[in-house]
Amino acid sequence: MVQEQNGLDTKALIYHDVDEFKQILETVKPARMHTYFQGGFLGIGSNWAATFQDSDGIVHGFMTVEVKEGFEERINPLYELVKSGAITEVDGMIKLSEKQKAVYHVFETESQSDEEAVNKSYNAWIDAVKTLPVEETLIQYLNDGEHTIVDATRGTNHYIKTLSPLLGKTLEDALEDLQTEGEGDNAKVVSKNQYKLQDNMPVIAWYTDMKNE
Repeated sequence: MVQEQNGLDTKALIYHDVDEFKQILETVKPARMHTYFQGGFLGIGSNWAATFQDSDGIVHGFMTVEVKEGFEERINPLYELVKSGAITEVDGMIKLSEKQKAVYHVFETESQSDEEAVNKSYNAWIDAVKTLPVEETLIQYLNDGEHTIVDATRGTNHYIKTLSPLLGKTLEDALEDLQTEGEGDNAKVVSKNQYKLQDNMPVIAWYTDMKNE
């Protein structure tokens, strides 16, 4: 069974059967599939979700709240594609806005204390943003003094990543990583064009001031 949801000029198809979702995933072969496990409280409210966007901008999603006995076996058909290299899996989710024309590609791992997972999530965001034309991409950001939320925006698509202290990356580091390939002596500049930057903190400064933050 497939359920249709609609945002403003954007459509999402929600699948309730793993095999149906695998079939469309195998047909579309997107650049990446976002997966996220929500642990809930004492197992209550737990779920696992997988989402991707096709070339027409349609978001496809599958979610299961059955995450205990037999969970891994149920989602194994999806991981067959991941293991074969046909699909790249990244931690996070794709969210569809109901209030504005926006699709949010969130690159966040549920393992925020796992340095390897955090770095892998960051690298996945870097790789995704590098596929966007620099001159058509706006880098919006919010810095609260400890975390920096970065939003690489092109059209209605937003590629979002939080730069946390564990990651040890600043906005400047991220911009450099976006415009170079390789590390150390092997690093080379892949784009001399500069991203348009927008600091969104002034927009919400009144709110943080009200909260004395």
